[in-house]
Amino acid sequence: MLLMAPVRRRHGQGLVELAFALPIFLFFLLAIFDLARTFHAWSSLSHQVESATRLATRRQFSLIRGAYGSSTHTPLSEVLNRFHQLRSPWIPPLWISQPDIRGVGDSSQEVIISATATVPLITPGFGFIFGRNEYQVSCTARERKE
Repeated sequence: MLLMAPVRRRHGQGLVELAFALPIFLFFLLAIFDLARTFHAWSSLSHQVESATRLATRRQFSLIRGAYGSSTHTPLSEVLNRFHQLRSPWIPPLWISQPDIRGVGDSSQEVIISATATVPLITPGFGFIFGRNEYQVSCTARERKE
């Protein structure tokens, strides 16, 4: 007959393991959330810049060819309006800088639009690791006029 040793119960072991694992899990979860917000800001900004550039390169009158001037293509006010209309509702307007628009309303044959978005981090500790508390994403679109 074998004698069995009494079973010791370890109360609280799971709670201690959870106390160690939960902060690490939450840190990675918030980091993934930050990266997803940054990717969404970049994707939205890219769509805004490309659509505004596409609009700026269109001719207002299809019968006029070979002329490049302020009256032949889409005016700057419409291009800016399109840029701001396409902003994602998930991105506050303060994150996006005023776009740099070149080639609209002049005689150049190319339109270049670039913009930058600044996404603040919500993950604690990322600012310490990367040395800053925000990401900056920028997009540029370049297209020849019709």
